[in-house]
Parts: sequence; structure tokens; C-alpha cells
Amino acid sequence: MNNPTPNELKRASEFIRNGRLVEARAILVDFIKQNPGSDHAWSLMSFVVNEPEQQMDCLRRALRINPNNFQAQARLNQLTLAARSPDPRPAQTQVSPFVIDKPLAGRDEEFTPAARTAPVPTIPTPPLRENLLTPAASTGHPGSTRKPPVSAAGQKAAKAKGPGALLWIGVAFLGLLIVGGAAGIIFTLQSQANQEYAAVQLGLAQTPSITPYRTLPPTWTITATPTFLPTSTPRPTKTPTATPTYISVNPTTSFQMEKIEKQVADLRGLPIKTSIPHYILPINQAEMILRGLLTDEDIAELGRQQRVLSMLGLIKPTYDMVRLTLNHMADNIGGFFIPSTKEIFVLGIKFGGIEHYIYSHEYDHALVDQSYDLSGFGVYPFCALDRQWCQAITALVEGDATLLMDQWWNQYASPQDYQDIFNYNPPMLTLPEEFAPPYVIQDVSFPYVQGYNFVNYLHKRGNWNLVNQAYQNLPLSTEQILHPLKYLASEKPLPVTAPALDGILGSGWEMQDNNILGEWTTYMILGYSADLASQIDPVTAEKAAAGWGGDRYQAYYNAELDANVLAIQWVWDTQADAGEFRKALVDHLDKRFRGSSLEAEQISGSCWEANSQTTCVYSTDRQTLWLIAPDLATLNLIRSQYPDF
Repeated sequence: MNNPTPNELKRASEFIRNGRLVEARAILVDFIKQNPGSDHAWSLMSFVVNEPEQQMDCLRRALRINPNNFQAQARLNQLTLAARSPDPRPAQTQVSPFVIDKPLAGRDEEFTPAARTAPVPTIPTPPLRENLLTPAASTGHPGSTRKPPVSAAGQKAAKAKGPGALLWIGVAFLGLLIVGGAAGIIFTLQSQANQEYAAVQLGLAQTPSITPYRTLPPTWTITATPTFLPTSTPRPTKTPTATPTYISVNPTTSFQMEKIEKQVADLRGLPIKTSIPHYILPINQAEMILRGLLTDEDIAELGRQQRVLSMLGLIKPTYDMVRLTLNHMADNIGGFFIPSTKEIFVLGIKFGGIEHYIYSHEYDHALVDQSYDLSGFGVYPFCALDRQWCQAITALVEGDATLLMDQWWNQYASPQDYQDIFNYNPPMLTLPEEFAPPYVIQDVSFPYVQGYNFVNYLHKRGNWNLVNQAYQNLPLSTEQILHPLKYLASEKPLPVTAPALDGILGSGWEMQDNNILGEWTTYMILGYSADLASQIDPVTAEKAAAGWGGDRYQAYYNAELDANVLAIQWVWDTQADAGEFRKALVDHLDKRFRGSSLEAEQISGSCWEANSQTTCVYSTDRQTLWLIAPDLATLNLIRSQYPDF
């Protein structure tokens, strides 16, 4: 249920909608003095200050208070694009809120292939294990440039914000592509507030006159934002054994679905080669289908995944991965497409505007699957590639469907569709669950927000033809998704091999994963750890991760000792990038281990010890090594296997 909106903010919203910005500002200044922790107030304030930097600073404040305020994230994306888009063509007069060419500030303009040519030491590596960390899919409406529909009374409706459910990228392992809402990552720029804006920051009850810059859409309202939770990385090996009750698709619904299918095919420019079974499924029966996809082996995999994410500091050790898996296989509103069975499920009890919108997304998956065989990518039904490669491919697939869904909204949604979506207030979660860690809130959006940005970047340069080429030349890393110019320049991840540690660790140690983090998860470790006290500033974390060139991590667990071993080796584009990352990682670990640093003659790196764990960071030129072990002796033994450090 949404929290009630204070009357003051309702009044300010009405004033902004009517262009009475001075009066709105007076209300907001006074309200923020009394309620500096209101993300809604800061979001509204972004509409009544003049300069784009001031507007973005307001939105960043709102997102620091509530990282899941997708309306603030959408507007911040829009403003960031206007300020920083690398597109050489003239800026468009109207931009979808989630369209941003550079999801992370960073290296696109500075990129040169020559920076990636330095050799990286190679050490024999064991066979790659199946990914234990691949996130599941999530989706959402990235925003729309469509003009509001006009009712019979001639009144304009609001510009759509598009509610939905964000899911985690591990859909790749479940063979499910799930649609829901979208939440964007916080993009920050250094702000330069003027003297008028300082009155708000200092709590002064001043209301200087301003020049209107932008007004809210006609019926934009402040709503509470749901908390999103992550999905797991199960590897489905069986079909559901339960017998759910599918709502029969009557002739009217079947006609509507076929109509949407033709519209999607027309927009996407791909042929319909065969009919796709489609069902409407009551939400309360979704768990029956989704739980039937899990095997005992999947549950064991979830346990290993939980330990690895905990070692990385991204979740707490007690986090319920199974429950979260079920939630993100079918979150509040949504649907899913199963590549192995070629079936589309729409969750609900009817086929109204919301379901039309969802079906356009899911049918795009089916259409792309018919032309490019999603099951052949090594991602569906489970990831057979390295972790971040699966993330990158999932981002391409989900970004494709999300952009198509946005286009369908702009061109084909009826006024009634619009009203259905605009007025819908979905439940927080399909299944009750605890609050998600900060990492999850950000990570669930990756394939839908960052994937949308990536696909939109290609689409602007070569329409759907260039997007189609991406299925024949798949993105190889989350870095390429975050920096599309690097994809177009064919900048590949640098290979980093790792020594086998089984022999030196002895009996009792079981490998949990041997995989690649990528730029995105490296950024998450620094800026969005589960331990709030250890998080570093997202801007610093973003810059530190942006010089990523390649990495390899290994994780082991000893059940008898209840002890962990983690070894991560990174290689960076430049020595300066390596130094920037080391500084950020040391800052993060010093906070995580509460300043309990080790100072001894035998220690040459930066080390800490707390709670039966020892951790150290080592550097050499363009490389970084981070180790975690139960004691210093074990850590030194592991380090001896990395001769470059």
C-alpha cells in the first residue's frame, strides 16, 4: 500500500502542474526545512529550480534517501542524457526518461584500444564452473515519449510513467524472461547550486522568484516506490509437476493477443514464424509453476550462491535465496516467456491494458527467439558461460523487449490501455519477503535499465538492424553494456587466469565458484554492500570500477571449519585506473572491517583482521589482488600462488 502523501506536497504538485512555480517553491522550501528526509519533496524541488545541475542535485538527494524512487531515477537519467550524451547528432526535443547512453560516468570518450594491449600474466586455470552468481531478469517501462491520450471530454491525461516489477538477471538460469517495473541506477554529477538554491539547503525560509524551467506531466502524482528483491540462479532441469489452472483465452482475448503480436512484429521488423502458446495465470498460482521448476540440485546451487554473495559482502549470510527466487520469477505484475517450452504466461485474471503492455514485452521475446534461438546463446535455461557474459546477453535480450514495449506504448496503446496502466497500484511482492539489500535494489534493474540504454544506443545509430546484428555479435561483458562505444569498438575483456587452490588448501575445502565479476559487480561491491557502514560514495565507486579490464575470482568453503576463502584478481586499463580502484577498495574494506588493520613485518599489503577473517589487498602496476582467508597463514599460502604479487 502506498504511504499517504502530505497535503503540502499535493499542493506543491498542483502548483507545479499549473506552472505556478514560485508558489510551489515556497511550499517546498518550508516543507524541506521540517522534513529534510522526504525524497518526494526533493523530487518535486527538481521542478522548481533553474539550472540542470541544481535539478540533478535535488534528484540525487531524493535517491540517496530512497534509491528505489524510480520516478526520480527516470528524471535524473533524462537530465543526465541531455547534459552528457555522446551522440554527435543534435539533441532531441523529447527523450524517454530512462534513455541514457552512458549508464556509468566514465570512459567512453577516453577509450582507446591501445590502452588494452598490455600483456596479462597467465597461469593454468581449472575448467570453468557453472555460474553461481548470474542475476535473474527484471524489466520495466523505461519511460515514454508518447503524448497523453485525449478523452471524450478533451482533457489530456498524464504522460505515462509505467508501473512494473523489476526482477534479477538470473532468469537466464530459469529459462524465464520476466516483466515488471524498472528502477534505474543513480547517476551523479557534481552540482553547483546557486544562492537561491542554497536557501533550501540551509533551511532558510526564502522564496526568491525563479524562471520556470519544466513542468510536471498533467496528472503526475507522488507514489511510494516498492522495494525490489533479487532472484536466484537455479538451473531448471524439469518441467512443472503441479497442475495449475490456466484461465482459458476466450475468442476476444485471443483476437487481442494476435493483434498485439502483429503490432510487435511490425515494430520489431521480424517475421512471425509460428504461433506461440499463451496463457493467463492467476498470480496466486504462479508459485505452483515456478516452484515446480526447481530441483534439489538447484536448491544446493542457491546455497553456494548465497555463500559467494556473502563473501563479497553483497548480502547477509542468512538471506533467503529460495524465497527470493520465487518472488523474482514472478513479481507483482508481470509475465514470463520460457524459451525451452516456447510458452508465454501473463499473470492476472483478465487481459486489460496492463496485460496488453506486458504481452508486448513477452511476445518480443518469443519473436526474437524464433529468429535467433535464445536457447542457443548458452544463457537459457542456465548459464554455460562466465557470469558477466550471461549478464550482458540477458541485458541485450531484456533491453530489446523493453525498448519494443516502449515503442508499442507510444504507437499502439489505446486511451483505455493508458488509463489501466496509469491507475494500477500493484502489490509490493507476489510472495511476502524481507527487505532487499542495497545491492539487490540496484542489480535487479541491470538488464532492463542498462539493457534498455544499450539497445537504445544501438537503435539510435542503426535502427533495429543494428540491434539484430548484436545477436550475431553478442556483447561479451557488462562493461560493453555500460559503455556501448566499447561494444562498437569491439573492446573485449582482458583474459585473467587463476591458479588452482584445491591442492594447497587441503581436504574439506569445496569450490563454490570460479568466475568473473565484471565492471558492474565490481561497482556494486564498492558502492552497494549489505553493510551500510562500508559503502563508499557511489560516484567514487563508479569511477573506480570504470577502468575495469578483466578479472577472475575463486571462492571456497570449508563446512567443518565454517570458513571461507576468496581470491579476486583484477587487471585495469591503465596503472592510474589500478591505483584509483585500490584506493576505493582499501576505503571499503577499512570500513567493512571497522578499521582493524594489521601492521606486521610479514605484511606487505593493506590487511585487516576481524571476526575470524583476515583480508588483504595487493597491487602491482595494472593489477589488484584481494584475498580473504580464515587466518593470515592461510592467506599467505594463497598469495604464494599468485607470483606477480
